[in-house]
Amino acid sequence: MPSVADGGIITANPFGFVEFAAEIIRALDVFPPEFLEFWVRTIKTGYLNVDSVDPTAGKMKE
Repeated sequence: MPSVADGGIITANPFGFVEFAAEIIRALDVFPPEFLEFWVRTIKTGYLNVDSVDPTAGKMKE
C-alpha cells in the first residue's frame, strides 16, 4: 500500500506521495470524496478531463 491512515496517523512509502496527500485531504474533509477520487486519478494518469469537473464549484459536474 502506498499510504495508510489509521487512528489519526497517516503514513506513506516514498512513492506514495499522491496517496499520502489524498489521505490528508480526506482526513481534513477538504473536498467531497468523488472530487478527491477525480483529483487522484488526474494526478496519477497525467490526464485532466476538463469536461468532467466544474473548477469553480470544487466538485464534479452533474
